[in-house]
Amino acid sequence: MSQHILSVASLIKKDKAAIGLTWLMLALENILMALIPLFIGLSIDGLLVNDLGPLGLFAMTMAGLICVSVLRRMYDTRVYGEMKVELGKDLAPRLHGMPVSISNTRHSLARELVDFLENDLPEVFSSLIQITISVIVLVSVNALLGFASGVLLVSMLLIYGLGHGRFYRYNAGLNSQMEQQVHLLSKPSYREDRQYGAFFRHLKRLKRWEVKLSDMEAWIYGAIFLLVGLFICCNLWVGARLPGISSGQLFTIISYSWEFAEAGIALPMALQSWTRLQEISSRLNQAIQVPAKTNAANAISNKVSNEETPCL
Repeated sequence: MSQHILSVASLIKKDKAAIGLTWLMLALENILMALIPLFIGLSIDGLLVNDLGPLGLFAMTMAGLICVSVLRRMYDTRVYGEMKVELGKDLAPRLHGMPVSISNTRHSLARELVDFLENDLPEVFSSLIQITISVIVLVSVNALLGFASGVLLVSMLLIYGLGHGRFYRYNAGLNSQMEQQVHLLSKPSYREDRQYGAFFRHLKRLKRWEVKLSDMEAWIYGAIFLLVGLFICCNLWVGARLPGISSGQLFTIISYSWEFAEAGIALPMALQSWTRLQEISSRLNQAIQVPAKTNAANAISNKVSNEETPCL
């Protein structure tokens, strides 16, 4: 049986060169993307005085962005597809001897580790690059705009932090329930059990966990968007009152304020995915347990079932 720890970090270490190349293309793509609002603002001011230079710079930036983004996506599919194959090979010996229900679910959960690298981590990189460039641009216009950006980012991370523990427990409960599905379907009494009663109860429990997770996401998302609305209004009010502000500069302020807000929102959402992956990694690295329902899984399920969805 393979003894090393399965995690996002171990997947990255296993193929550093391929991951490094896709990250390099990703960084270039997001730098070009983050510069677009700036070049649009410059183009507006340039066109108002019949200067086509900024417009040409914008066009070249767009062309480079298209080329890099297309190549990266084609390369990513091949790299992460192969990574899923290797992960399946590594996981198979670990799950030998486990009930089919648990083995099947954990194979599916393991693929989420690669999905995080392919889908969620690029969003984190995009967010960090957009946040950095947005702050630089906003501070260069007015220090108050940069200060408001910092306050917004810290507030969003604090809001997520309030729900971190519950996210972990709810994901644990959901994953434990999912591991029982194949076991229920394979029972000889499946069709005779009062018209699929046991399986229907299983589906109800899955729905309960999904509702708990969705409600947590909704409260956090709502609280963060309230802060974003206040942030945009504040920057619009400050920007409109700056002396000698041009149309292009005002467009740049609003664009980068929104870019910053979007990037900031993506970070707590990525942290939520990371919380789920922590639970999945812990589950994949557990010692073999033959029973389909473990006492630990039942304990988590019973504990979280009694909790109410929190309000932030």
